[in-house]
Amino acid sequence: MKTTASVAAVSLALALVPGATGAGTAKIYAGMFLGGVYYSTNSGSSWTSVRSGLTDTTITSLAVSGTTVFAGTPTAGVFRSTNSGGLWTAVNSGLTTLDVTALAAVKSYLYFYRLTAGEQVATRKLLYLK
Repeated sequence: MKTTASVAAVSLALALVPGATGAGTAKIYAGMFLGGVYYSTNSGSSWTSVRSGLTDTTITSLAVSGTTVFAGTPTAGVFRSTNSGGLWTAVNSGLTTLDVTALAAVKSYLYFYRLTAGEQVATRKLLYLK
């Protein structure tokens, strides 16, 4: 893992885990354009790169369900990490496309969304059940 003082890239996705680091401090995840995933435990003063296992480092969406983090990509589908991003594993079973526009974690469910304005395609699929 690499820690950097600032993230000098374009963030495409953010996820917040309230109180994850104790004392009311949140853990912030940022999905970057060509940069993978970073997280901060000090309100963004410093960031740690966590992208081991990601085969696409453009992150279009992030979702958090409990201690599990999900990352959506435009070419490699959805990745899941159960250790704060230390290792990512693809979880694409049942997907008809690997172009992920958005993810939403609702209770024990993870929904995959693909939205295309030009073709007016909107797809919603239950991807993961805890």
